[in-house]
Amino acid sequence: MTTMSCTQQNFPPQTGPTVPAAQFGGSPRPRPDVAELIVRTADGDPAAFTGLCAQLWPEVFGFAHRLLLDAHQAEEVTQETFLQIWQQADRFDPVAGSAQGWIFTLARGRAIAPDPFGAGHPAARCPVRRRRSSNSRS
Repeated sequence: MTTMSCTQQNFPPQTGPTVPAAQFGGSPRPRPDVAELIVRTADGDPAAFTGLCAQLWPEVFGFAHRLLLDAHQAEEVTQETFLQIWQQADRFDPVAGSAQGWIFTLARGRAIAPDPFGAGHPAARCPVRRRRSSNSRS
């Protein structure tokens, strides 16, 4: 299996809808479709995976951080989510839902899984996990 990295290197050529210039401090640039990047990732295209990471890593990290309230654990969840995307991209079904919805569902599952980091880990303080466990005791 090829090891993948979500660094600022080797981004794929940008195609698709443009991103507003003000958002990036420059002229508009094309933005690849996330679903297309997942399909190409499923075909083993490392450039597509790198582009997917570049496009969504900050959003997935922010989402995980809001759930876990811990930057270190949010980074772990984000890394594990993108590893899962690399390994299971062929399971994405564009008919079943959006690409972003699929990715954030994977991230949420990783963040709120019962004790994903071991007993006594700071992630156990996740407010979502506390609400879920208190509801199941009723």
